[in-house]
Amino acid sequence: MRETGNSFSFDVVKWLMAIFTALFLLQHVMERWLGSFGHYSWLGLAARSVLHGHKLWTPLTYNFLQNTAGYDGGIFSLIFNLLGLYFFGGAIRERVGTRRFVWLYSTFVVAGAVAWLAVYPVGVDWPLFGPLAALSGVFALYCCYHADDQMTFLIFFVVPVTAKPKFFCWFLVALNLVCFLFYEVTGQHSPLWNGCVANLAAMLVAYGYYRVLDQAHPFGSS
Repeated sequence: MRETGNSFSFDVVKWLMAIFTALFLLQHVMERWLGSFGHYSWLGLAARSVLHGHKLWTPLTYNFLQNTAGYDGGIFSLIFNLLGLYFFGGAIRERVGTRRFVWLYSTFVVAGAVAWLAVYPVGVDWPLFGPLAALSGVFALYCCYHADDQMTFLIFFVVPVTAKPKFFCWFLVALNLVCFLFYEVTGQHSPLWNGCVANLAAMLVAYGYYRVLDQAHPFGSS
């Protein structure tokens, strides 16, 4: 028989989803009702500020800001982030354990920040915000573990496409590489999304973890 009680089970993926949702709503209150946009300056990752010794917390906090722009108020961006966390983050958490997932997710966030700071000399000088870098790392690690499985994506939430995860991952790498080389390197905003070099760095870290450290279990058990 299963024991019952008041034991608390910490689900880091659900907590992250709740934090993203709460901050998304808070951003809407501040922007639409109060007309305040200071949170982008205080929490977004701007290379100039960090490299001059200011706002040293932003290499972590940029991950928690959401994109609230556009006619939809950023709701599709939030849904995309939540679905990515739920499906891919949940699968990775189940495989590596909660403690290791927290370390991995944090490493993806920091790796993205370091890459973003590194390209500052070529003219990348606008704030980076959003969890796309960390989610790119999570997705890349998922694709490493499930490279030859069959997976179906809904392109634009409408068109179903079925293929092996490794092909989706290579496609994502190619898109980010093109956006980085032809836009960010020249100091321009990408037409798809920004922070492509941060996404690439997080995916590279994920691949390195899978190839080198996965069997060593460097972060301890869950």
